[in-house]
Amino acid sequence: MSYSLSFISHGTGALGFLGMGMATIAGWHRRDSGRALIIAAFITAAWSLSIATQARWGFPSFNIRLGLENLRNLAWAFLLLRILGLTKETLQAPRGSSLFLLALTAGSLTLLPLAIRFANNLFDFGNGSFLFTSRTQLLWQIAYTILGLVLIEQVLRNTKLENRWQIKFLCLALGLTIGYDFFLYSHALLYNTINASLWDARGFVNTLAIPLLLVSCQRNRSGPMRLNLSRDFTFHTTIFLGAGIYLMLMAAAAYYIRTFGGHWRGVIEITFLTLGGLLLLILVFSGSFRAKLRVFLSQNLFSYKYDYRKEWLGITDILSGTDNEKPLPERVIHALAKILDSRGGELWTAGENGHYNFQLAIGSSKPPVRSLTRSAPLIKFFLKTKWVIDLNELREDPELYGHLQIPEWLNERKEAWLITPLMLHDSLYGFIVLNKSQSIEKLNWEDHDIIKVAGRQAASALSQLESSSALARASEFDAFNQLSAFIVHDIKTLVSQLSLMVNNAEKHKTNPTFIDDMIKTTDHSVNKMTRLLGQLSETRPDNTYEEKNSAVELNNLLAQLIQNHQNRSPQPVFHEQENTLQVQANKEKLLNVLSHLVKNAQEACEANDTIEVLLSKHEQSAIITLRDTGSGMSQSFIEHELFQPFKSTKGVSGMGIGVYQCQQYIIKLRGKIDVSSRQGEGTEFTLTFPLTENKVSG
Repeated sequence: MSYSLSFISHGTGALGFLGMGMATIAGWHRRDSGRALIIAAFITAAWSLSIATQARWGFPSFNIRLGLENLRNLAWAFLLLRILGLTKETLQAPRGSSLFLLALTAGSLTLLPLAIRFANNLFDFGNGSFLFTSRTQLLWQIAYTILGLVLIEQVLRNTKLENRWQIKFLCLALGLTIGYDFFLYSHALLYNTINASLWDARGFVNTLAIPLLLVSCQRNRSGPMRLNLSRDFTFHTTIFLGAGIYLMLMAAAAYYIRTFGGHWRGVIEITFLTLGGLLLLILVFSGSFRAKLRVFLSQNLFSYKYDYRKEWLGITDILSGTDNEKPLPERVIHALAKILDSRGGELWTAGENGHYNFQLAIGSSKPPVRSLTRSAPLIKFFLKTKWVIDLNELREDPELYGHLQIPEWLNERKEAWLITPLMLHDSLYGFIVLNKSQSIEKLNWEDHDIIKVAGRQAASALSQLESSSALARASEFDAFNQLSAFIVHDIKTLVSQLSLMVNNAEKHKTNPTFIDDMIKTTDHSVNKMTRLLGQLSETRPDNTYEEKNSAVELNNLLAQLIQNHQNRSPQPVFHEQENTLQVQANKEKLLNVLSHLVKNAQEACEANDTIEVLLSKHEQSAIITLRDTGSGMSQSFIEHELFQPFKSTKGVSGMGIGVYQCQQYIIKLRGKIDVSSRQGEGTEFTLTFPLTENKVSG
């Protein structure tokens, strides 16, 4: 007696799933997911048996076999949904809407074809309608396989990493059987017939999945799996389902083009499929489309707009410095921009002079104004209300913000959207101007709350960085003081040597040998003290005593500055101002500051370069410009190191404290110092000082 390959294949599968169902009863009978697996195993055994008996004896009928196959599909989908957490309780929870949608889709794809075929048999609608053709049945089966693959992917995605070993063999087993069905039915849809070899091998393929399922059963006896469903679950599921439905519609359209397209049907079919595939790729990889889809799902399927656990972990991860290549201010902008899908922004922080200074911009141009005073309306508003300012809302309803007057340059920027305060306790550490969002047009209370809390976290991180930098500077100053102590010790040693020599001079002044030794000792002491003084020159921290300021006439001061530096090339050139300008300062200290900058310029220049000193006036400020054509500095060094103590471009020959001293003294005079430079082209320092009220006109 001979048996067909289909009978052997599916008969083996029926026995295997029957045995697996019996084996799993003892291990999982108290768990919902266990009962679901037992039901799926027995229904699969019944389906395999129906295929085997049909191949051998010609029964049961096609409708019974189709019904068993659809019930098998529904049983495995139900098992995956159980693992994802589908229960009566979860259906009432916020995440239950997405699970209910998946369950409804699974039920529709498996039960609706049976209902349609039953209605056709009952009322005899005929087989001419598209709903009752064999190709329609193939489309139903392909749609289910797409849903099954989506469910498997979501089970893997939402299983914690430490629990994934429990579930991976189950996912492999179902991925094998469902993936094979997808290939089988897609092949049949393409060639208008089911391949006999693929059909006969189907039973063996299902049998191969049984050992994997048993391994997964054994691993899960220790306890239930813990899965976490997130908004990403709903998002990715929607993407996969949408793509699958879209591809099915494309296949159906391509079939009708092939059937009714005439002589051009081949060209039209290929062109249609190419354009359809291109459109799908554009939609899937479109940032704006994905952002709008997230908004739609959040508004309709979740009680809260944000997954706060995920958002908070994301902010913490960015601010903690996982990407070490980016400085913290840049990471702060990225962290807040990511929450609202913004394209970038700019950061302003409080400075030592009480002003709020621009730090950096990402995705937008630098503002024309780099500093805002504490008395600016915007700063006062933040200190009073701590509100997030929506610029679009401010323009539409100024009364809502108390008719706040924001800077004109900021109001004219089209990309500017939100101004978020960075509050540190009750003080304003700074603020961030965020650019327009790709997905959010109007803010709600959740947006305001999460961005304010994130702003506080960012302010805390920036403050901690500033404190760490201040502590590091204090440590460096401490090291500098220790160096000074060593130098003082060396000077005391030299003084002792000179004192001893003076004490012996009266006794040995007529001794030529003593005279020679005295000259050598004196020469050695002078050289050593010169080196020590050179090392300390212009590198000491600010003096702590109270300085007496007076009106300093800048034309005379700059003329003296030029005269003091004529002994080295290139010699600086002073372009005098007709008006006599006066500032309130300590003349010697200000001259030392300017001398240091000129000396640095000379060291950075060759003999044929030029150094210019200019004096001008702007409103109530005097402006001194020092410009050279020397080696210049990199923008990175200017932004991060130039005004930091103990940072120098001179290597070991410089201690890097001079420019820091210059900046500190200029700030002390209520002035400011700006610098622009390009490597290989030169540097320009711009010093701005407030004029004295009793300035004299020339």
